[in-house]
Amino acid sequence: MTTERIVIGGGPRTGKSWLAQTYWTAGYDVYCGDPLSKVKDPIETVTYLPEGLAMEDESTRYIVDHWFSMPGPWICEGWIMARALRKWLH
Repeated sequence: MTTERIVIGGGPRTGKSWLAQTYWTAGYDVYCGDPLSKVKDPIETVTYLPEGLAMEDESTRYIVDHWFSMPGPWICEGWIMARALRKWLH
């Protein structure tokens, strides 16, 4: 198993979740940048963003502090990942 960490960002309905699911079948942990209440078809094996975080600052800070700091292999997907990456890089 590799120690890869993959981040998938993009607009709505562009295939981010589908792509992340294919990696999950290869043994990656998958993290979604949306809270469970906002997901149309949740997947049991995916970890979703906790409920109640403010959409911009708190959500990106949570992703940076909790998900990006974990060793791989993992994949994070969601529209908010570009903002989280910018925060992580600064």
